Amino acid sequence: PDDVNIYIGGALAQQSEDFSDLYMIMLVSIGLVFLIMIITFKTFRAPIAIMCSLPLAAIGAVLGLVISRIAVEPTALLGA
Repeated sequence: PDDVNIYIGGALAQQSEDFSDLYMIMLVSIGLVFLIMIITFKTFRAPIAIMCSLPLAAIGAVLGLVISRIAVEPTALLGA
């Protein structure tokens, strides 16, 4: 019929767009948190030590999602 449209991409295209937006927001928020920690601690050593633990926390969060069999989606990553 003429009133039926087919869109190629669907959920996969939306998910890839969501992930790119999420990565940008995460980078900006990490930078702002780093600046706030520098102002609070008045030194670079403590904020750098804390920021070095972020990759380990991210690995643990994704591992927790995999173990609990939750799909790794943008909303799940926000909660993790």
